[in-house]
Formats: sequence, C-alpha cells, structure tokens
Amino acid sequence: MDKLVAALLASEHGDEAQMQYIDVILGSSLTPEQEADVAAVLWAAWPPLTTPSPVVQHGLRALPQQFLQCIRRYINNPSTEVEEEACFLWMQTETRLSEWRSAIKVLLIFMALRPPAASSRIHRVFQECPPVAFSESLLVSELCMNAQKLSEMLIKAGRIRLVGYAGMWLRQLLLMLVNCEQWAVLVKGGTDVLLTAAEQLADRDTIAGALVILETIFLGYQENADVFVAFFSHFYDRIARWTTAHPPLSQKIQVQLHELIQGLLFAFPGHPLVQAHLLKITAALPSPPATFNLEAYVESRRWKNCKQATSSPFLSEDSSSEPAAPRSRIPGVVGLKNVGNSCYMNAVLQGLFWTPGLHELFSGVSSRRGSVVSEFQALVHAARTSEASWLNATIMQRFRSSLVPEYQTSRQQDAAEFLIYLLDALGSQSDRSTASTLAAIFQGTFERQITCDDCRAASVVAEDFTDLHVPVQGTAPTLPQLLAALFEPEELSERLENAYFCEACNAKRTARKTTCIRSAPQHLILSINRFQYNLQRGIREKICDPVNCSGNVTLPTTTGDVKYEMYAVIVHAGSRADHGHYYAYCRRPSASSGQAPWLLLNDSQVSEVGDGLVAGMLAHATTDTPYLLFYRRAPT
Repeated sequence: MDKLVAALLASEHGDEAQMQYIDVILGSSLTPEQEADVAAVLWAAWPPLTTPSPVVQHGLRALPQQFLQCIRRYINNPSTEVEEEACFLWMQTETRLSEWRSAIKVLLIFMALRPPAASSRIHRVFQECPPVAFSESLLVSELCMNAQKLSEMLIKAGRIRLVGYAGMWLRQLLLMLVNCEQWAVLVKGGTDVLLTAAEQLADRDTIAGALVILETIFLGYQENADVFVAFFSHFYDRIARWTTAHPPLSQKIQVQLHELIQGLLFAFPGHPLVQAHLLKITAALPSPPATFNLEAYVESRRWKNCKQATSSPFLSEDSSSEPAAPRSRIPGVVGLKNVGNSCYMNAVLQGLFWTPGLHELFSGVSSRRGSVVSEFQALVHAARTSEASWLNATIMQRFRSSLVPEYQTSRQQDAAEFLIYLLDALGSQSDRSTASTLAAIFQGTFERQITCDDCRAASVVAEDFTDLHVPVQGTAPTLPQLLAALFEPEELSERLENAYFCEACNAKRTARKTTCIRSAPQHLILSINRFQYNLQRGIREKICDPVNCSGNVTLPTTTGDVKYEMYAVIVHAGSRADHGHYYAYCRRPSASSGQAPWLLLNDSQVSEVGDGLVAGMLAHATTDTPYLLFYRRAPT
C-alpha cells in the first residue's frame, strides 16, 4: 500500500481525485504495519518547515496517531527562528479527543521535564489551540510522574501567561488532578497557581483566563471557605480597580466577573467583611443575563468527589504537615478549624466557650479519652491555653469523633439541634455535681396551665427547658413582640379542632392554656425559629423576614421580670434552610461602664468588629440572620 500511495502522490491526478483514492486505500482494512508504511510515505512528502500538499495533510489526518507525530515535530523543531506553522494549524483545528489524548500526555511530560525558557512552544499550544475536554478521560497514572514532579508540572503550567485559551487548558489540568484525587499535588502546586492567577487579574489581556482559574478552585472546593478567605485579599485588590478603569473591561468579562462573585457569595455565605467588599464591586458591574441560574452554576463547578475532613484536598491526613496557625492577634481568642461542614459545630462551641461558668466548669483535663466530656474538656483547655489563631484540625477531629454518628458525618447540621444534643451529652456523661452545675447555668422551668371553661378545673405541668424556641411571625417584627406572643393565652376548642379533654368533666371542653416562666435560667438561650416546612414543595424553607433582635431582653416570670444582656449570637447565613453557613459574634463581660468590643468568630477567622455591624445584623438582616441568641442575667 505504501508504494501505491507513493505512486498516487507522484501522479498527475488533481488534489480532489487523489484524496478520494487515499480514502479508498485507507478504508481497505490496513494492518498496523501497512498504516505505518503509508504514514512514512506521507511524512516523507512533508519535509520539516514546509507546507504539505492538501493530499498529504488529508491522508495524515485520516491515519490514527499521526497527530502525535505532528505535535512532536512542532515541539521539537530545532529552529529558533522558523516555526512549523503547518503543524500548528493542524493543532489549532484538531478537535478529536482520541487524537489529542496521547498528544496531551506528551505536552505535560515535556512541560515537567523542560525549563520554562525552553517551553515557549508548549505555552503557545496552551494559549492558541482550543483545548478538548480531557479531564475525565486522562488518568494521572498515565503520565508516570510522582507527586513531586506532578506538583512541579502544575506550577509551571500555572505560570503560563493566561491569554487566549490558556485558562481553559489549565482548568482541564486542575480537574484531571481532582478527578484522580491528587490532593497532595493540589496542595503543593495549587497555592502557586492561585497566586499567579491572582497576579494576572491586573492585566487586561489575562483577566479572563485568571477568572477561569479562580472559579475552578474557589467554586470547586466548596467544603469550607478557608481557601477562598485565605486568598481573598489577593483576589479583591486586583479586581476592585477594574470598576473605575478607563477604558472599562469588555461587557463579556464584566459579566463573567459578576457571575463569579455571585457564585462566591452563594457558595460561601457568612463572611460579612468579605461580602461587603464584593457587593460594592457587583453594584458597579452589569448584571448577568436573565437566564443565569446561580444555584445551577455553583453546583456545576463543585468538585463532586472532594471528600471531607481528613480526606479533603486542603487538609492533610498527616497532622504534622498541616500548616501551623500564626500567633493570635487577639489574646485569649482562638478560632476553630472547619473540618468539613462543621461550621454549625464551631459556632455552637464558641457560644459555649464564651459562657461564664461553663468555661470554668470544663476547664480540667481528663485522663480518659474518647468520651464527649473528655474531648470537650480537651477543647476548652486548648482554647484557654493556645496562643495560636486557631485550634488545629486534629483537635477538632478528635472531638467530632466522640459524638454520635449523626454529627460525625460531613453533612451540614442544625446548630440549635446540635447545641441541645451537646448540652444533654455533657450533662448525662458528667458526674452528679458537674451535671447539677451545668443545669444551673442554662436550665429554666416552664409552667403550663390549662383551665376548663366549664368546671374551672386546672391542670398544671412544670417542664424544664434549656432554650426558648421563638417562632418568626410576620406580624411581630421585633424580638420583644415575639417573646410576648409566647406567653399569650391560647384557646383550645372544637372550633379550632384542638379541644381539651377535661378529666373532671370526662368530656372535651373549651379551655384556656397559659404559659409562664416559673424559674428563669442564669443564662438564657433564644432560638429564633426561621425554618418552616413547605407542604406543597416538600422542602424545608427559611423565613427571611427581618426581625429586630437588637438590645437586651426582659423575661417575665411568676416572681417578676428578669433582665438579660446579650453576649453571643450564632448567625445562619444564606437564604435557604438546606444550605448556608454558621458563624458567631461574641463579647466578653466588661467591668467598665462601656461595653467590650464584639468579636467575629467565623471558623478559624477571628476579628474585632464594630458595634454598628452587629447592630445592623441584629436589626435588619434578611440573609445573615441571628439564629441562637445567648444572654446572661444583667447585674442588679
């Protein structure tokens, strides 16, 4: 067949006829050896640094694995002045994954082995050739590189100037590493990739590619906000300037930026200081199109195989390799590492840490390990003695492993439910004296009385409580009004289909139910119940109406009013019940006449914030809403 092809190329037939004959020859079930012989004839007709005839190029494109030879010829061209433009044109127009697959392996291996100064042609491929989607079909094992070499290759790829298609190529490389769960490589090389991409946000020609990389990593790793928050300053400083740039960025890039910011705000709620900056930028950008589906966009970018906690890409299983936390900027205040959707847990723990009395009650160190009490004691001790900015993941994981299975999973949980579980577990597993002291900190007593309208017989039941559940009602926009509604008399009747069975009358009767506080707790926890079940949609929804929770509260009791002052707030951030983030605001009791400053405790992030920020959240919030409010009795 090779002689037949050679004769055909030497014939006087026109290009179209020769291509038809070539198709007939190549369609005649050639053996691999015959295909190789035909390819050799065609390559011989295409000397280096020349332009091949349409017939030769047509024949080589029709033969399998000749595209790889094209790539090798282009990359290995010894000339520094003349390019293999015919080869490059083929690379720009080739769309078959089956052909690109081997070629991509060669490109990545060459990138790993060659210094950047000798890789300009590889860079040109990334920048000027449209990439095929190879992330799910190419395995890292096929590259025959260890983790160190893969990291070096990723760093080199990340330093390519992100013009043209380079951002899309790098996205495919990152996703290949994710799909093959090369977390160690992402940890070692990902930081450099992020920093380099952030630097390229400042360049009008590279910002589009840089946004692709930041979107891939930030919205890919949604297990917690550590990565996004850690690199936020590098990201924000460079994009903020574009809102006032002249000439402005193109409409397409501005919309791309707006969509990314909206995605970040949705994926990582509960970071008010960050959100305020990002919202300023979105206000200056054109809106995404009406067809933009924010939830679908964020979900499509999430790394689906990203495991939680000790198996996550940015939390090494080897605790010795975990970066050491810097020294705390605020003495006596420590953050808590998020170990995979554990923000609800961290927020509750901060509320308890800042509760006077409870902190001291569990400050000892137990010799027993593994129980909720002993691991909570270890947490309290570490929080009191640590000089670092946050407690490391190992301590948090050990505490989490002591809990019931429901709270050992990576699923987001309800902070109020976890609080009650934890207090119950601490009480039931402690000795009698400790359990009694713990009960005295939070426990109060309801008195519920039902009085029959007919015989006036009354049934009185006392019931202990740890927290008061306060339902949100649209007609009561302030917390005092919601609290007052808890203690309003309730009618029980046939009319309302809740008639009371009076034992004295031995029949159902209309009755009056009243609730009051017999014994007020030393520390009051109010749970603002914003979640309701939508029967029509079959989902749990969040009521986002603002409720003014600012100021202190007064709790009416049978022996008089008890005044409380707020010292901690757990906030649920997000507009949905099944999605969001928890964080806390806390402050110390102040011996002076002025109040101590509020602290924002957001997983491992700790910062002082102004009273105005907290007051605005308490009074007007519709997304970052107060959920659990902690109060201590006001001094008398």
